[in-house]
Amino acid sequence: MSNKPLHVGRSFNGHLGRLSAEQEATLAEFKENLAKADLYTPVTEGSKASHDDATVLRFLRARRFDPVKAQKQFADRAAWEKEHDVYRLFANFPSDEFENSRRYYPRWTGRRDRQGIPIYVYRLGAVSGDVQDEITSVPPKRRYERIVVLYEAMTRFVSPLCTFLPHAIDPTPITSVSTIVDLNGVSLRQMWTLRTHLQEASVLANANYPETLGTVVVVNAPAFFSTVWGWIKGWFDEYTREKIFIIGALKGGDSAGDRDLMALIAPENLPKRYGGELEWDFFDEPTLDEEARAVIGRMPKGPWIFEDGEVKRPKEYNGDDLIHEADDAETGGGQANGGVQSGPDEANLSDTEEAAGAKAVTSAAPNEVASTTPAGAEVIGEDKRADIAPEEVAVQA
Repeated sequence: MSNKPLHVGRSFNGHLGRLSAEQEATLAEFKENLAKADLYTPVTEGSKASHDDATVLRFLRARRFDPVKAQKQFADRAAWEKEHDVYRLFANFPSDEFENSRRYYPRWTGRRDRQGIPIYVYRLGAVSGDVQDEITSVPPKRRYERIVVLYEAMTRFVSPLCTFLPHAIDPTPITSVSTIVDLNGVSLRQMWTLRTHLQEASVLANANYPETLGTVVVVNAPAFFSTVWGWIKGWFDEYTREKIFIIGALKGGDSAGDRDLMALIAPENLPKRYGGELEWDFFDEPTLDEEARAVIGRMPKGPWIFEDGEVKRPKEYNGDDLIHEADDAETGGGQANGGVQSGPDEANLSDTEEAAGAKAVTSAAPNEVASTTPAGAEVIGEDKRADIAPEEVAVQA
C-alpha cells in the first residue's frame, strides 16, 4: 500500500520509451528466450511481431525484470488463451450480454486523467439488490467468460484508443487504467457476499493481464474496511498494493483528499459525485471527450477493437456487422498526436511500422505507482490516518 501523496506517487520507469540501458538489454534477452520457446515471433520485413514490445514489457515489469519468472507467466498466459479460446470468445460474444455485463464491474467513464490514462469507476454500492442477484444467478463458467471479454475490451479497445489520442506521457503507450473505487453505502455483509465475485476478477487480472492496473483511489472507505482488507490482501502481491491510495469521505473540494483527486483528474473529466464537473454516473454509457469523439464518433456496442486508428471487428468475428457507425465522428480514423497500437489482440499484438512521418507505438504499457511501503495506508482527505490498505478488487471493464 502506497504512503506517498496521490499526486506524486506515479512513476513510468520500465515502460516503453523510458527504459534504462540494463532494461533494454533484458528486454532483448527476454524476446530471444521467448522466440526459442516458440512463444514469440520477431518482426520481419513482411510481417509484424507476434507481440509488441509494450506487451512483452508488462510481463517483465510484473516480475521485476526477472526474465525467467516473466517467461513462466508469459507461457502460462499463452496456455490460458488456448484453453479458453479467448480471442474467439471475445470476438463473438453477444453484444447485449456484453453491454449488460458492464454493470457488474468497473466502467470506463469515457474520460482520461491528466496523463491520458482512462478513468474507470466502480461504485460497489450500486452492485446490490437485483444487480447482485443477477451476478449470483449466472453460472460460474459464464461469469468468468464475462470477465474475460471485459478485460479484452479494455486492453484491445480502450487502451489503444487512449494511446492514439494526445497524452502527456507520449510516446509511452497507455494500457493501464486509473480506477476510483467508491465504497459509499457498502455494508460489511454486502462485501462478504461479493467476495467471490471480486476475487475471481482480481485473480484473473493478476495472472493473465499483468500490469494493467494503474492508480487505484478508494473513496468513502467505511470504518470496517480494515476487516475487508484482511480478507483480500492475499489476492495481490506487494507491488500491486503499492498502487492503492485511500481517500476518506469527499467534502466537495474542501479536503486534502478532494485536492489530491483533482491533481490526478481535471474537473471536467471527474464525475460530479466525486467533486468534478462531468455529468456521468455509474450506469451511464461512456461520455467521450472531444478528442475521442473526433476519432471514433460514438462508443461502439459489443466486442470491437481499436487498431491502426480505426474501430474494427476482431479478425475472429463471424458476423456480418463489420462497419462501425461513427455518427458524429469528425475525422473518421482521426488524426491524433501519438501512435497507434497495433495487433489483433492483447496477447497476439505486433509492432507497427507506421507510414513515413509517423512513429511506431506498441501497446500495453501501463503506469506504475512508485512506492517503497507495501503496508500501511495513508488516508488522504481526513484529519487522521489509518493503517488500512485497500486493493483493486475487480476487473476493469
